[in-house]
Amino acid sequence: RAALAALPPALLAGLPAAPDGGLVVVDDTRVSEAVLKYCEDEALRERVHRREHTRAPGNAGTLRALLRARREAAEALSFDGYAAMVLAHGRMAASVEEVAGFLDDLRAGLAPKLASELGVLEAGKRDLARHRLPGPGSGPGPGPALREWDVPFLTGHLKARRHGLDGHALMHFFEASAVVEGIASVIRDLCGLSFVDQTHAAAPDERWHADVRKLALTDLRSGEVLGVAYLDLFARPGKQPVAATFTLGA
Repeated sequence: RAALAALPPALLAGLPAAPDGGLVVVDDTRVSEAVLKYCEDEALRERVHRREHTRAPGNAGTLRALLRARREAAEALSFDGYAAMVLAHGRMAASVEEVAGFLDDLRAGLAPKLASELGVLEAGKRDLARHRLPGPGSGPGPGPALREWDVPFLTGHLKARRHGLDGHALMHFFEASAVVEGIASVIRDLCGLSFVDQTHAAAPDERWHADVRKLALTDLRSGEVLGVAYLDLFARPGKQPVAATFTLGA
């Protein structure tokens, strides 16, 4: 429990109890992301990171089969490879070489910034190791090298220290309805469009859950309804745990 104490209270309250009196870090993307961002225990972060990246080992065979099928399809149509086949159908780049050159230029341009930011994170990890005081739930000290599971935690830690930001405190300023209204205000001011809440008028088969809101995007000048958006913002059992957008009709 102590190792998880830094998690957001609402998320912490939803974790089931373990037989030994601790808490179970459930296989949920929201929980995993919070552990990687807030928990100081590096060993715990490593376990959660590895679980997140090995949750579907059977997909490796499927992906290899997909790559083979793409290569075979391209060769059957006399292309040098799948990338060349895709680029032959009206893409911005004219050739595989042009794409490779663009990526090489991008990599070279970003390399100094990447090295600088990684240096900040590495220094932050060394500093944390020097000043970290052992205590209940503190877990083993950080290892010497910067690892993938360190990046979310160190990024948040360094931002908080450098700018005096408390991620938990900021959450109170981003209540869901306030965020939706803020986005609607920006769209209204920039585009002359308004979101009109039509949840109360939605047909029974339009809303797959009581949490779903129906918003009509309306032109403020003409009053014409240009489209409809359905918002399903809150977590619940059985629902996909990550943010997503789907086109339901056109």
